[in-house]
Amino acid sequence: MAVRLPIDELAGSAGLDLGRSSAVVITQADVDDFARLSGDDQWIHVDPERAVREGLPGTIVHGFLTLSLVGRFWGELLEVTGASQAVNYGLDRVRFLGRVPVGSAISMSATVVGAETRSDGVRLATEVALFADDGAAPVAVATSLVLFLN
Repeated sequence: MAVRLPIDELAGSAGLDLGRSSAVVITQADVDDFARLSGDDQWIHVDPERAVREGLPGTIVHGFLTLSLVGRFWGELLEVTGASQAVNYGLDRVRFLGRVPVGSAISMSATVVGAETRSDGVRLATEVALFADDGAAPVAVATSLVLFLN
């Protein structure tokens, strides 16, 4: 269940733990679709037989596919009331920390690290961590920036 906060309380929310999202399993079909769309069709992503031959457990999910799930999970973790719109403002300090085998269940945790009140709303910064198969160590981390408009 999402944490609900009014837009005028975001400024004081630093340190708030938003919890962990549900998980989504990434299939080979998902990876193949992403490879077609992004043009990143490197064999470690799209050739399961070669991946095993080369010593991997199987194909590996693209880092940017994993990162793209941040938007999917946001709505599960935070609902800001009184905002007319939420705008993805970007990501800072993105790091890919581990391989994600195809078939993994990916989830996300988030903690608010800051909020900047602006004339048009509040820009919220959260540290997000993506996990594979409920592992203790994240496979990717970033600072997510979302602008909540008045």
